[in-house]
Amino acid sequence: MTTQWTNINDKTSIILTKKNGTKLTLNVGDCIKFTGLCGRPDGIIIIEFTTKNFKSEPSIGPIGMTYLPWRKDENKWATTAFSMRGNPRHIICYPTGFPHFGQHIEWDTVEIIENPEK
Repeated sequence: MTTQWTNINDKTSIILTKKNGTKLTLNVGDCIKFTGLCGRPDGIIIIEFTTKNFKSEPSIGPIGMTYLPWRKDENKWATTAFSMRGNPRHIICYPTGFPHFGQHIEWDTVEIIENPEK
């Protein structure tokens, strides 16, 4: 699994290449779901992609992405959260983000879903 920018000058969209070669374009504002230990079956919304300082260290892809989970029982998006280590709602994108803080998910299970808010 790898992630890379669709356009290195625009940090709002990435291409996810799954192990089987399937490519999926993910954009800020997309709703996705995934399974596994950190799975979010009710979905999340992508808030932003995090990146390195491109002037000193250009990279082919993002470090990760921040998100808000859908609160099905409350019928709304969760609010932003922060801890001493940063945003706990930060998912690591490979390969660039591997050594950074965040959640490691099963990227091969990622699917784009309809926004549950609509």
